Amino acid sequence: MNLQAQYASIIFRSKMKKRYEKGLEISQRLIASDSLELAQAGYYFPLQHARATENTDQMFETYEQAIQKFPESTMFLEEYAKDVYRKRIAEKFDRAIETTRKALEIDPNSSNAWDILGRLYREKGNLEKAISAMEKAVELKPANKTYVRTLEKHKAEMNL
Repeated sequence: MNLQAQYASIIFRSKMKKRYEKGLEISQRLIASDSLELAQAGYYFPLQHARATENTDQMFETYEQAIQKFPESTMFLEEYAKDVYRKRIAEKFDRAIETTRKALEIDPNSSNAWDILGRLYREKGNLEKAISAMEKAVELKPANKTYVRTLEKHKAEMNL
């Protein structure tokens, strides 16, 4: 378990112990830290809490803060897009595509980012772009059966 995950686990457990305020206080201290890893880890608790309480406004506000503070963090860029896709928040699809494309500028070999980009394009009805993105995901990770099945499904929709 990496350092970020360890801190996130500690913070999240504090919420589970009905100590949300303490967890939030610790998160704020981590976010203010000079350490990049600790500051990034500080965003996990408010994100997990917003997910658990289904407070999507707070979740995306927290993502935006994290992205503003860490614009080169592919983790926040990709997770933002994944949550938009998972929750099917249509009014945020364009922003999710934007964050995913930014993640791909930083790391063009992220099969995860190509996958989520393909799924977002599909949801927006752009099968050609969806197929192109999924082909890149499969090219990067040909053994990933989910990527392969998704690509096949998209191609079948276009009768390719």
